[in-house]
Amino acid sequence: MRGPARSGRRAAIAAIACGACALSALAAPATAAWLVSTDVSLLGGTARDPQAAFDGDGNATAVWEVQIGSAWFVRAADRPAGGAWTAAVEISPPGGRSPKIAVDARGTATAVWEASRSGGSVVQASQRPLGGAWQAPVDISAPAGSLPQLAVGPQGDAVVVWQRDDGGGRIVQASYRPPGGAWQPPVSVSPAGAAPDNFQVAVGAAGQAIAVWQRYDDPVYRVQASYRPPGGAWSAPVYVSPEGVNGIRPQVAFDRLGNATAIWLQSSGTQWRVYAADRPAATGAWQNPVTISPPGVAGTPDLAVAQSGAATAAWHLQSGTSTIVQAAQRSAGGSWQTPLDLTSAGTDSWPKVAVGADGSATVVWKHASGGAQGTHRPAGTGEWQAPVDLSAPGSVTTGPAVAAGPGDDALAVWTRATGGDFLVRAAAYDGTGPQLRSLAIPARGVAGRPVAFSVAPLDVLSALGQTTWGFGDGAVATGTQVTHTYTSPGSYTVTVTSADAQANISTRQQTIIIDPAPAGPPPQRQAPKLTSLKQTHSVWRTYKAPANKRPKLPVGTAFSVRSDQSVKLSFSFSQQLNGRKVAGKCVAQTKKNHKAKPCTRAVARGTIARNAGAGIYKLAFIGKLNATKKLKPGRYTLAVTATGNDGQRSQPQQIRFTIAS
Repeated sequence: MRGPARSGRRAAIAAIACGACALSALAAPATAAWLVSTDVSLLGGTARDPQAAFDGDGNATAVWEVQIGSAWFVRAADRPAGGAWTAAVEISPPGGRSPKIAVDARGTATAVWEASRSGGSVVQASQRPLGGAWQAPVDISAPAGSLPQLAVGPQGDAVVVWQRDDGGGRIVQASYRPPGGAWQPPVSVSPAGAAPDNFQVAVGAAGQAIAVWQRYDDPVYRVQASYRPPGGAWSAPVYVSPEGVNGIRPQVAFDRLGNATAIWLQSSGTQWRVYAADRPAATGAWQNPVTISPPGVAGTPDLAVAQSGAATAAWHLQSGTSTIVQAAQRSAGGSWQTPLDLTSAGTDSWPKVAVGADGSATVVWKHASGGAQGTHRPAGTGEWQAPVDLSAPGSVTTGPAVAAGPGDDALAVWTRATGGDFLVRAAAYDGTGPQLRSLAIPARGVAGRPVAFSVAPLDVLSALGQTTWGFGDGAVATGTQVTHTYTSPGSYTVTVTSADAQANISTRQQTIIIDPAPAGPPPQRQAPKLTSLKQTHSVWRTYKAPANKRPKLPVGTAFSVRSDQSVKLSFSFSQQLNGRKVAGKCVAQTKKNHKAKPCTRAVARGTIARNAGAGIYKLAFIGKLNATKKLKPGRYTLAVTATGNDGQRSQPQQIRFTIAS
């Protein structure tokens, strides 16, 4: 067989936002890897059919159905970029089944599912804005609607298609939701009496949509499609597969220009092969189909198309007693290439494929051992990596499914059995370096004066490594916030590189112009001056005590201080505790030193930092240093210092207060 080739090392360049900065990207080696899988759901129930999606910043969302007792629910969990999976929440009422998930470019997630009702199931939908909560679900179909399929475009255009029995037979219906709007009334897109099945939908960048399905065209099944232009109505269905032969299990996808690609299984005898056809946006007509799989019995095809138009299809192929997974790819505007075997002889099945915006592709499948496996093809290489076991043999109960993340990142999800429960589990493929967020490289500087540089790297899937800077004059530094002083005027190329724990790196370059130092002595740097440090209450509580037990005291206080320039203020709190003087130092009292001379010692409890402009700054304070750390009752000293933009620090100002018990 033709085994999958191992990918070479490649560049991993993370996207950044830098305002008007003129940046250039450098190719940099990366060490990509599948990370150790982790549970997404908790014990207690039977989870099934997980689905996942990424937004453009690397925030991931998963949904699945779970049975608790005799009731089914749809649950969801999020994994913020650089974070861990959140606790799962139920987003459907009892009876929710078969969920689907999609996320638009703004990070708004949409989930749909089938909800059981006494008068027949309905299709429901819910939205979750980025960083927000799932909204109450809404019905988008009449009763007897089931098996929804969902697609969401980059701008938020959403389309759901489902199957409905209207009394005269099954039909495919659809509902459209404009960006930021509400779901429109459903419309029928398939003809009556066609018994449609295996329907799918895709949404393009401009909001256009295509629905495909198989219909019974006696004596065979054929693939049909209906097109909905932006803001328009669904067209009359047209046949995509030829007459006289069976065409089933269609898949469809758009590229960013609105060109559509469909694949399906086709047979005129004992063999089933995968066929593909394109619908160019310029003509609006489906072209003649081509065969993309070899002779044999193919099954469960899946399709993904990159924004560039590059397409990847995967399927399983039976040959004798063996079943393998194959994949074929097509470059933008090109022809389908000869398929490659992704697995060796076994019983591998149910492949799923996802492609990233950069053209990378990931395929996952259920392995002959009963576990999940996956492989990845980095962008620009055309070479599939060796398959990797994502789960233990015999552990997969449903799935796996896969979603493409930013760059070369991807996420696989499946369910595994443990005791009497089925849990959702996920494994990530990390092939992309950190995102270089908030990159600040000044356009100009002055010789002999320090220049500040900063970046806030964030890696979607792994822990961060080291960040290094090259200033173009031979000097280097490490850290996310650094300064450098150029000794000579001129043009210099500043290079910042950040790595993650997998050794994936991201690099950016920008030119800085260093002007000559002005004539005369250098300007004197002036340290900030702090004055008028005050507090509204010197004795206060962190809570309101019952009036019949303790005298009334205010809750919290407010500190105020005046600065003569824009500064970074540091509020440092130290507690005054009783101690004993030993060897000239005031230390904590122990059994050994309890007879030594008493003294008062200061114990640092924490610091609060705030940016402030020139003038009076007020800090309302109720004893909390952060969300989890709170000062205990006792006597305290507050020391306030200020640091100016040039690094000069003020003299500290101090004030005392007491937190009553």
